[in-house]
Amino acid sequence: MESGKFAGSRTALALATGLYWILFLGFLISFIVSGNAISMALTSDRIVDAAGMTIAMASSRIIKLPPTDRLTYGYHRFESLASILLIITFILLLLYTAVISIPDIHTSSIHSPLFTIYSSILSLVLLPFIAVLLHGDESFTTRTMSIHTLQDIFTTALALIGSVVLLFYPSGLMLFISAIIIVAVSVVMNKGMVTKNLRLLMEGTDLNTRDIEAALKAKFPMIHHLHIWDVCRHYRLATVHMYSSGDSRLTELEPIRKEITEYLSKYGVNHLTLQFEPSEEK
Repeated sequence: MESGKFAGSRTALALATGLYWILFLGFLISFIVSGNAISMALTSDRIVDAAGMTIAMASSRIIKLPPTDRLTYGYHRFESLASILLIITFILLLLYTAVISIPDIHTSSIHSPLFTIYSSILSLVLLPFIAVLLHGDESFTTRTMSIHTLQDIFTTALALIGSVVLLFYPSGLMLFISAIIIVAVSVVMNKGMVTKNLRLLMEGTDLNTRDIEAALKAKFPMIHHLHIWDVCRHYRLATVHMYSSGDSRLTELEPIRKEITEYLSKYGVNHLTLQFEPSEEK
């Protein structure tokens, strides 16, 4: 039963990923044919969708590879590394969009927005279908992409509105403003993804570790130096030191270890290293 459900989920994810690539190619072809900066702005956004889902699907297999003598945590950071490379590409494409749109400010003859309109309509037809495919899947990636799909509908609607206006009132300045608005909205909407992956590479976490340590100290005053970090989006580690009397036995300390482990598991910590040290008391 679970296997069938998983297979069905992977099929839906593969179909959604394929549709993302179709939308990316639609705007890319639109830009190549017309040179319209609005199409380039949407191309930049769609590459994040298509490549992001592809990376997520590939990483679900890669992270299952066994650890090695040099990679003792295995390949859990693959998705974050790939995502950072994708983010860099995304930023460069947005900068390119901004640069190519500047000459349009002082021109009276603009690139035809028809191809952008066609691509936008195609996106608005397929994006709700993609959202349906992703709906109900509880994995972090698909929940994130499901939300991002709704954001894509908004940016695509902006592109369609701007292109329709340009169709009847062609203006280089209006084209520039429309492209920059879409670029700005795309940056804001992808800000969370950027900061999360940068935090992962910096071995950080979105938890407030000071509050967690204070809560632990309220029950175990001898606790100190709590560290929590995320290896990847589903592997959270923690280390904590604790003073104990020099004559304590492991059997006496085991209940404390279990209680701390159980408490931290509420915050998603699935690997804890607890180091007991001789008490500072003399």
